Order: sequence, then structure tokens, then C-alpha cells
Amino acid sequence: MDFSNNSENSSFGSSNDTKVLNNMLAREILKRQALENKVTTLERQIQALVTDVAATKTTYMTLQHATEGVSLRQNNMAASLQTITQRVDSENDNIKQRLRYLSNITSKLQTSGVPTPQASVAFLARVTTDNPTQHGPTVSFEMTDFNLGNGYFPSWGYSCHL
Repeated sequence: MDFSNNSENSSFGSSNDTKVLNNMLAREILKRQALENKVTTLERQIQALVTDVAATKTTYMTLQHATEGVSLRQNNMAASLQTITQRVDSENDNIKQRLRYLSNITSKLQTSGVPTPQASVAFLARVTTDNPTQHGPTVSFEMTDFNLGNGYFPSWGYSCHL
């Protein structure tokens, strides 16, 4: 039996095994580096998403605050408009009362036989649309609240000479 060949075979086999193991180790190292690169890329993407979420939250909160401000301003404007409307309605009622009072006084004066220096004419008429009917200098109103001295004729309108 020749032992020298055995040791040659054994060293040759050992050398091949080492090469195979080194190749396997190199492949595993490359796989590990590829995985580490993927992990690094995913970590960057996650960080970018976290930053985007934080920016989105900030934008959302800013918009929510702005919306609350707009709602508050709308409520304030609605309350102001309601107050103004109440004042206008109240003033219109006062004017109607004064005109009725004047009409009563005029009627009493006319029925009592006391001569009046001049016939009084006053009317309160209004339109309920944005575009009143107008033909030349004549304007036709849609509602007549008061017509002292019958100076306004709804069928004719009111003619004003400017």
C-alpha cells in the first residue's frame, strides 16, 4: 500500500474543499451585502415616509386651524348680518308707524275742514327682486307698504324727473 498517494489525495481533496468553502463563503458574503443594501434602502424609504407623514400632519393641522378660523368668521358675519337685518327691519317699522301717524293727522285735518297748506304725498314702495321694472324715468315697484295722499299708482309706477 502506498501512503504517499493517500496524502497527496488528501491534500488535493483538502485544497478543493477549501476552494469550495471559500466560494460558498464569498457568495454568502455577497448575499449578505445585497441584503444589507436592501435594508439600508428600506430604512431610507421608511424615514422618507415618516417625514412625509409628519409634513402631512402639519399641513392637516394648519388647514384644520384655517377652517376653524373661516367657520368662526362666518358665524361672526352671520351674527352681524342678523343684527343689521333686525336694525333695518326695526327702522322700517318705525318709518311705517311715522307715515301712518302722518296719514292719520292729514286725514283728520282734511275731515275737520282745516285747510292744509299743501297736499302731502308720501309712499313707501319696494322691489323684491334685484331688477325693478323701469321704463324710462318710470319705476314700477312690486310692493307698496304705505301710500299717503295716493301719490303712487302701482299700475303706472312712479315717475321721477331728474
